[in-house]
Amino acid sequence: MKNKNGKNVGSLTLEAGILSAKSTVKINSGGGLLIEALNAEMLTINISATANAKIADFNKSLPFYAEIKMNVPDIGTLLSSDSPFDMILRGDFKLSINGLTVEMTLEINNPNKIVLEAKDVIVSLYEVNNDIKQLIGECKLNEGIIEKENMTALKGRTVIPYSRLITPKDGNIIPEGILMIVRGNVTVQGLNQSIWIGFGGYQNLHPFR
Repeated sequence: MKNKNGKNVGSLTLEAGILSAKSTVKINSGGGLLIEALNAEMLTINISATANAKIADFNKSLPFYAEIKMNVPDIGTLLSSDSPFDMILRGDFKLSINGLTVEMTLEINNPNKIVLEAKDVIVSLYEVNNDIKQLIGECKLNEGIIEKENMTALKGRTVIPYSRLITPKDGNIIPEGILMIVRGNVTVQGLNQSIWIGFGGYQNLHPFR
């Protein structure tokens, strides 16, 4: 098997079979494929074999060759559609000398039988007052491996200066609440393809006011 650049990314071995006159035969095959092969849009499969024909006492070897073009499936087709891809976002907010300290934890449940990788995961933080939101900071979470059929926690920390939290109208330092929007990419190690994830959560800060 080759990608569009002509690099070998896998191989197949065909079992032997007998083709009777005026009939068809199904031949099984097995082999391996490099994960990077899924980066290509199309793979070329070159099949070469030798057919031995026997007519009475006459034996003849007939080499044959075939080329097959195969579209590579999207990464989404590799993931399970039977189990949910659960994610839980937790925010721990504490007052400090420098500002509002925010420690974020994103728990990701991987129901699939393949190891995944989380990249470029950022939590955007918005202060919310009277249903009006305003961006006050971002928290980048550590990238990490999401083990198959397991839960993985990604963590990050940031400090929001009090100057960004003061509400002009009422002078309160602490807003009514914090809206947290998560954006990131999930992929299979070695692949250029990724799935964009995103969801939000809300933290009520009334106890601090």
